[in-house]
Amino acid sequence: MPHIRAQSELIEHILGVIDTRLQLIDFKTKQMMSSFIDLETMQPKPHRFGMKIPSMESVVANNEKVLQQIEIYSKTVKVLLTIRAKVNVQNAFIVLYILEDNKFLNFKEDVIVRMLAMNFNEIKDKKFEEIYAMAC
Repeated sequence: MPHIRAQSELIEHILGVIDTRLQLIDFKTKQMMSSFIDLETMQPKPHRFGMKIPSMESVVANNEKVLQQIEIYSKTVKVLLTIRAKVNVQNAFIVLYILEDNKFLNFKEDVIVRMLAMNFNEIKDKKFEEIYAMAC
């Protein structure tokens, strides 16, 4: 029973790490959006009295940056949710490895899915680079 409990605790730890990262992304997205949208009414924030009205070019450039950041956040959330749905005792150490320092951002989602679907007995004695090569 202690072995099963340890496995359960490992999975809970991994899910906690993923959930924390998802919450951080949600916070950053809301923080970024709140600079120009009232998040309660979803209406654009009016310019503050006395502030210079920005040029159309600067508004477009800023909106472009915001949209690019939202796209990055969205892709990250999608991959994290995929990992969260597929984590199990067999692939827990792969998940821990790719979560470390956000390494998962360096891999295509389909490669991550294939790595997580691998049979533990096939990969238990292999280095991560070998596992990655097998998934590609």
